[in-house]
Amino acid sequence: MQDTLGNRDVLRVLDAANHNRLARAWTDIRSGLSAWRFVLALARSDIRGRYRGSVLGPFWLTLTTAISIAAFGLLYGRIFNIPWQEHLLHVGVSLITWAWINQSVAESCNAMVGGESMIRQIPLPMSVHILRSALRNLIVAGHHAILLPFLFLICGFAPHASGIPMALLGVVVILINTISLATLLGFLGARFRDLAPVVANVMQLMFFLSPILWQASALGEKARLLVFNPVFVLIEIVRTPLLTGTINPEHWIAAGLFTLLGLGLAGAMFVRFRERVAFWV
Repeated sequence: MQDTLGNRDVLRVLDAANHNRLARAWTDIRSGLSAWRFVLALARSDIRGRYRGSVLGPFWLTLTTAISIAAFGLLYGRIFNIPWQEHLLHVGVSLITWAWINQSVAESCNAMVGGESMIRQIPLPMSVHILRSALRNLIVAGHHAILLPFLFLICGFAPHASGIPMALLGVVVILINTISLATLLGFLGARFRDLAPVVANVMQLMFFLSPILWQASALGEKARLLVFNPVFVLIEIVRTPLLTGTINPEHWIAAGLFTLLGLGLAGAMFVRFRERVAFWV
C-alpha cells in the first residue's frame, strides 16, 4: 500500500502472517505488572463495592468459614474417631486454602466479563484485568488467614517454624496458579458464557473428592493416587509444612508440573486471543 506524505512516497507493508503477537503480549504483561498500584486500587474497590453497606464487610465470609471449621472439624473428627485438636487443625487449614482456590476459580470465569466497560472504553493492558481478579481473591484469602493463629491457639499447637517458609512458598505457587486460571477461564468465560455453572459443578465435585473434611490416610495405599488431584496437591503444599514441618517431594513435583502446565496453557491463550477479548465481552 502506498500513499504520499508531503513530497515523499511512504510504503506500508502489512503482513497478516506475522502479527508479532508474542512481543505485544509480553509488553502487555510488563505494563500490567508495572501498574500494580492501579491493580491493587481496583481490587480494593471491588471488595468495598461488593460489601458496601455491610457491617463486617468481607469478614462475613471469614465468620462463615470459622463456623464451618468448627462444625466440620468437630463432627468429622468424631465420625472418623480422630482427636478433635488434630482434625480441627486439618480441616481449618484445608478449608481456608480451599476457600481461596474455589473463589479464585469461580471468579476467574468472569474476570474479563466483569471488566467489560473498562475493556471497551479504556486502553488498558489486558493483564490488568487478570491480575485484578487474582489480587482481589488474595486479599480476601488474607482475611480468612487471620483465623489460623486462633485455631492453633485453641488446639494448643504451634506451627512448625521450619515449615513456615515452605508453606509461604506454597502460597506463592497457589497465587501463580490463580493467575493462570484467571487467564484461561477468563478468556474462555468471555467467549462461552455458560462456562461458569459448569466450572462451579466441577469444583463442587472436587471438594468431596479432595481430603478437606477427611484425611488422606483414610484411603490407605490408594492415597498415592491423590497426587493426580490438583486441588489436593495445592492444599497439601501449604497444609503439611504447617502441621508437620515436613514436605513431600511427590506433592511438590506434582504442584510444579501442574503450575508449568497452567502457565503454558495460559500463556498460549493470552498470546493467541488477547486482542479478541474486546469483541467477546
